[in-house]
Amino acid sequence: EMLAAIRAAEECPACDTVVLGDRSSVTTIRRAAELSWNSGDPLGVLTRLGDENEKVIAELRRRVRSDLALDDDDKNDTTEQEAQVQIAVMEALKDDSQVRERLFRNLEQKVPEFTQAFVKERDYIMSESIRRELGRPGVEQIVAVVGLAHVPGIKDNLESNIDLSSSSGTIAAAQE
Repeated sequence: EMLAAIRAAEECPACDTVVLGDRSSVTTIRRAAELSWNSGDPLGVLTRLGDENEKVIAELRRRVRSDLALDDDDKNDTTEQEAQVQIAVMEALKDDSQVRERLFRNLEQKVPEFTQAFVKERDYIMSESIRRELGRPGVEQIVAVVGLAHVPGIKDNLESNIDLSSSSGTIAAAQE
């Protein structure tokens, strides 16, 4: 998806700069490991993360299987059916804001080390990249391509840290 966004930006006549405003995945993983280690229970962090994700995914799988009129017992699924379920689960996660919000709220409560490293810190880093771009002379518009989970945090950071009244800037979120 990121590569597609970069290619689209390169083909856009109004886009003169492409900014990759996130930190490297290696740095994020190291930061998560550091926070997990500092918690005093690094294996517990991983277990809680897996448990929370599994709860939400299992709920979505049941709902998707019902919507697709598939039996709850997936032992007889074909590879094609399983692929269809997996795709539908990911789409449901993207489309259902209530499930997404509940997932991140639960992760924040039960695995704060994960949300700190993978969501909050990166929201801040990306919003600062956007802010810097908006502060460059002559820049009136930018397009920021970010993961759906980051939109609320980036928007909150930008709204609290940028005076948009002195700019023609607008913060908008679009979902595909």
